[in-house]
Amino acid sequence: MEEGVCKTIRSSGVNRYVIVLRRSNPYIVVHELSHMVENELNLSLEQEFLHKVYQDIEQNLRQANVLVQKIISQIIFKEIQAYQTAKSRASELFARYFELFAWAQEVYPKDKEYLIRTQDLNKVFLATYQWKKSCLDPQMMDRIDKEIKEYSNKTATKDVTKVQSSWTNKFSPGGKKISSIFGDDD
Repeated sequence: MEEGVCKTIRSSGVNRYVIVLRRSNPYIVVHELSHMVENELNLSLEQEFLHKVYQDIEQNLRQANVLVQKIISQIIFKEIQAYQTAKSRASELFARYFELFAWAQEVYPKDKEYLIRTQDLNKVFLATYQWKKSCLDPQMMDRIDKEIKEYSNKTATKDVTKVQSSWTNKFSPGGKKISSIFGDDD
C-alpha cells in the first residue's frame, strides 16, 4: 500500500467504500476521496478530462510560479508515470488534480515544501475548472441528499481568503506557548 487506498465494495447494486490511510494528511484523504467520487459517479475520464488537464498544463504552466511548477511536475508528471493504461492514468490524474489543491496553504498550512495557494493552481487549471463546473459538479449535486442540498444552499459561506483561525496568534513563531488556547495558562 502506498499512502492510502480506496476499495469499492459492490453488493446489491449499492457501492460502499473503505478508505485505508497509512498517514492522515489532507492531500492523502482528498486523493482517496477523489477515487471514491470517480467510482461512485462511474466517470469516464480518458477523453475530455484528460484533454483539459493537459491543455491547461501546456498553455498555462510556464506562467505559473516556480513552486506551482515544481508540485505539478512532481505530482502530475513524475508520480503518474507508473500507471500504464489510459484508464488508470486518467483515474490517477483525476485524484491528483484534487490532491494538488489539498497541498495549498489554505488547506494544509503545515506543508513547507511547496507553499502554494489555491489561486495559483486555479490560474493553471482554467479549462479543467470549467470541466469540473459543467460536468462533474452537476453529477455530484444530483447525488447529494435533498435535505443536505437545501441546508447547504441556506448556509452562508465565507471567502477562504478572509478566514483566520481564532487560535493562530496564540503561539509564537518559535513554537513556544504564549498562552493557553483555553484561557487557563497552567
